[in-house]
Amino acid sequence: MLLVTGGRLGDAFGRKRMFIAGVAGFTAASVLCGAAPTVAALIAGRVLQGVFAALMTPQILSVIQVEFLPDQRPKAYAAFGAVQGIATVGGPVVGGLLIDADLFGLSWRPIFLINLPVGLAAVAAAAVLLRESRAEQAQRFDAGGVLLLGLPLLLLLYPLIQGGEHGWSGLHALMLAAVVPLFLLFTRHQARRDRAGGMPLVPPRLFRQRGFTDGVLIGTAFFAGVTGFLMVFAVTLQTGLGFSPREAGLILFPYSVGIAAASGASFSLVPRLGRRLIALGALVFEIGVMLLAALLTAVLPRPTGAEAAAEPKEEGGTRRA
Repeated sequence: MLLVTGGRLGDAFGRKRMFIAGVAGFTAASVLCGAAPTVAALIAGRVLQGVFAALMTPQILSVIQVEFLPDQRPKAYAAFGAVQGIATVGGPVVGGLLIDADLFGLSWRPIFLINLPVGLAAVAAAAVLLRESRAEQAQRFDAGGVLLLGLPLLLLLYPLIQGGEHGWSGLHALMLAAVVPLFLLFTRHQARRDRAGGMPLVPPRLFRQRGFTDGVLIGTAFFAGVTGFLMVFAVTLQTGLGFSPREAGLILFPYSVGIAAASGASFSLVPRLGRRLIALGALVFEIGVMLLAALLTAVLPRPTGAEAAAEPKEEGGTRRA
């Protein structure tokens, strides 16, 4: 939801302005995380990081679309994918090294504080190098659409997270039951705004394009699986196999190398394979996950019935040392 909102804010108020605001806010939130005195303060800082990252990220793709000619965009998107892949998995490597180094006795805090010089450099570079751009026809921002999209997402995610941890209740069931009607209300609101010539948060006409709809469904399924896999795998490496944060980060590093290499190769493969490249990439990824699953199954000892019963609920499925 926030990514869509961030993209629309860039269209309405300027992509360069929103990118700089997002980077500056993310940097400030990182400092708050690094200085957090309590877990609650750390969680609040992480929430702010997510908000400002959602403001920053959509502007990158919009700037590529605006600044590059059509024949140059595939190469730009490939470069963006390579950088994103390296950063996604390279981050845990750097984070693990910083934790092990225990700089100035700050323990884990430098993994957030390192964003301060990086963020300041990014703000300065963006201020000098980027040109301002926005949607050709300025429209009023769809605040109602944000609320109508955010509410059903909240009612969907909260029960799924809290119900599994603390047990399901009638309130959770009511929340889930309200999700579909609220999503329908959101779609009607978007269609009405589109017919009136406004700027809907999600233009309904996009979903009449088969390629767009298929891409959204495939992307949702793929990235939901990838995110879950990386999180569980990183936890398993440390709590299940006893690796240090640095060692776990180094184990994940080849993943970022593969992303960088595949992103570079995709520029030349897309014209030849077209949509089949998506299926090929998903197949290769699935084979890798299956091989890792087989390896972990062979390495991790299975707990006895007594051990499984004694294991804390919040650690179930992760601690197998």
